[in-house]
Amino acid sequence: MKSSTSENHNNVISTNMETNDNNNSSASVSSSLAAGAGAGAGAGAGSNSKSAMPEEIASIELLENIPAWLKMLRLHKYTECLQDFKWKDLIEFDDSKLEEVGVSTLGARNKLLKSFKFVKENLRD
Repeated sequence: MKSSTSENHNNVISTNMETNDNNNSSASVSSSLAAGAGAGAGAGAGSNSKSAMPEEIASIELLENIPAWLKMLRLHKYTECLQDFKWKDLIEFDDSKLEEVGVSTLGARNKLLKSFKFVKENLRD
C-alpha cells in the first residue's frame, strides 16, 4: 500500500513541477519588465519592484494597441470597456470617467491612473 501512495505523491510533485515551469516562463518575463523599468527610472535598492512600471507601457507602438497595452498591465479584462478609445484620450481619463466606462474596481482604476501618469511622463517612440 505504501508504494501506491508514494507513486501518487510523486505524480503530484511531477505535475506541480511542470506547472511551475510553465508559470515561471511568464513570471520571468514580467520580472524582467519590472526590473528594466526600475533600473531606467533611477529606482534605489530599496524600491518595490511590484510598483515599478514596465518602460514599454510608454511606447507609442504599444499604446496604439490598447488590448495589448492592457494585457501588459494585467488589466485585459477591461479591454471591452476601453478598446474603442484612442490612447491620447484614454490617458486623460480621471477616476470618475474610468468608472463611468466600466472599470469597476478601485484597484484597477488606480493602476490605470498610475499608468496614465507614467505614460505622460515617459512617452517614447
